[in-house]
Amino acid sequence: MLLVAVIGLLAWKYQQASKGTDNDNKKTSARIVSEVANLYMLPTGEEPTVALIQDKTKLGNQDFFRHAQNGDYLLIYKKEKIALVYREETDKLIAVGPVNIGDTNNSGQTAGAQTDTQAP
Repeated sequence: MLLVAVIGLLAWKYQQASKGTDNDNKKTSARIVSEVANLYMLPTGEEPTVALIQDKTKLGNQDFFRHAQNGDYLLIYKKEKIALVYREETDKLIAVGPVNIGDTNNSGQTAGAQTDTQAP
C-alpha cells in the first residue's frame, strides 16, 4: 500500500514539474517575442515557434546560422515564412530571412526547414 502511495506521489510531482516547465516556456517565448517586437515589425495573427539554440553544431553549415551562437533564440513564423535569430544578451537581431518549411511529420515537428540569409 505504501508503494502505491509513493508511486502516486511521484507521478503527481512529475506532472506538476511538467506543467511548470510548459508555463516557463510560454513565459520565455512571450518575453522573447516582446523583445524582438521592439526591434523588428513582426507578423501579426500568428504565434511563432521559439527555440533556444543549444548546440550550434547541430544546425549544419547553413549560411543563415553563420553568426548564431549557443544561447540565441530562433523565431519561426510558418504562415509568413520568416525566421529570425535573436541574441537576448545584446538585444540584437543576428539574422532575418525567409524560411521554406517542409512537410510536418506525424509528431507535429517540422521537417526540412531551410533558411536564406538577409541582413536585419
